[in-house]
Amino acid sequence: GIVCVQVSAYDFSAVATYVEAPITYEVTLYYSINPDGKTVTVTKGPSEYNATLVSIPETVEWEGKTYTVTTIGYRAFESSKLGIVLMANTITDIQDYAFQRSDVDSVQFSKNLKTIGDYAFDSAEHLTAVVLHEGLERIGNSAFHQGGYYNNPGLHYVILPNSLTDIGEGAFSYQIRLNYVKLPKGLKELRVGTFLYCPSLEEIELPESLEVIGEKAFCESGLRFVKFPSTLKKIGANAFHLCSLNGEIVLPDNIEFLGEGAFSSNSPLTSISFPKGLKLLPKSVCERCEQL
Repeated sequence: GIVCVQVSAYDFSAVATYVEAPITYEVTLYYSINPDGKTVTVTKGPSEYNATLVSIPETVEWEGKTYTVTTIGYRAFESSKLGIVLMANTITDIQDYAFQRSDVDSVQFSKNLKTIGDYAFDSAEHLTAVVLHEGLERIGNSAFHQGGYYNNPGLHYVILPNSLTDIGEGAFSYQIRLNYVKLPKGLKELRVGTFLYCPSLEEIELPESLEVIGEKAFCESGLRFVKFPSTLKKIGANAFHLCSLNGEIVLPDNIEFLGEGAFSSNSPLTSISFPKGLKLLPKSVCERCEQL
């Protein structure tokens, strides 16, 4: 006969406890042992997690051995019902899809976090604020993308550390209530659609290091005024399409490339100064800018 074996993705489970007198919060977390034999990853359990507060510990014991908790695994809390998540400072990686579609309200991020994977918080629509610490190096593609659930709050503000050098495509796209972002000081590139369709984002300070603003980076955002850094070399197609840019735009002399429709459909825009060295004005660069 045929024997059906269910293979579990975890090695063991342990109860994580957090006391906030008079309440004690308990949740059973599942772990897989990493190849080094000393650290573990929080992983998906047999059913979705459901907890008011989850405190992910620094260490966990199993069969007489103590392991350090370093990773929140692939899809670990996907579609989970979570309130507050407190991450131990031993956690360095949040893997792809880790909190996708979860209804987490608040996350205290690890101070030693290095990477946030692709789609890690995609459509986690109850998350209203993200404060990330120095040491973070990478945020993945669509990591904080909002998946079309416009009834819920979504992100209001985001603080990004200066150590962050790599922000993925569409990382904060469709966050319709996002109104404050602090960008890293040394950032060189905003990729395709980083802040696509963020209509509440009316202003942002671009760091004096930025070289590339990718296609649709701020397309359909609420930007009203932009001061471009002197370091800027490239603005991609439709980068500022359908914003609310008004008054005067002065493009820095280092600009080598302007994409099609870069400033199209900015009806309040009254003046734009192109750099001296620019050889070609692209198609539709200022199309439908009626006040120009």
